[in-house]
Amino acid sequence: MTYTGNAVHKSYPSPAGPPALRADKAKCAHYDPEQWLEIVEALRTAIRARYVRGFSGAFPDRAWVWINDVLHEARLTNEGTGDYHGFPINDPRQFPAPADLIEAAPHVQIPAL
Repeated sequence: MTYTGNAVHKSYPSPAGPPALRADKAKCAHYDPEQWLEIVEALRTAIRARYVRGFSGAFPDRAWVWINDVLHEARLTNEGTGDYHGFPINDPRQFPAPADLIEAAPHVQIPAL
């Protein structure tokens, strides 16, 4: 499993490529490339804890984890390699149901720049 990210959620150069933030996409916090290993571990923690929905092959289609007290959703972008991108969900009305279950998803702290 890997986390490549997606430049449409970034306002800074990242391992996903040059910034390509779109107005209709959630803006991710700025993390150093070295911190992306912590993001991968957060994703793995969510998957191991089964905060997931659906499967495409061996990998969950979506997973949820709280990073710095903000719910983040990871979406599978390549089912062959298990590659994901993720983004914050800033509006609780967009949280997946049931909301009380999502509140119990793993919480991690990854210092942003």
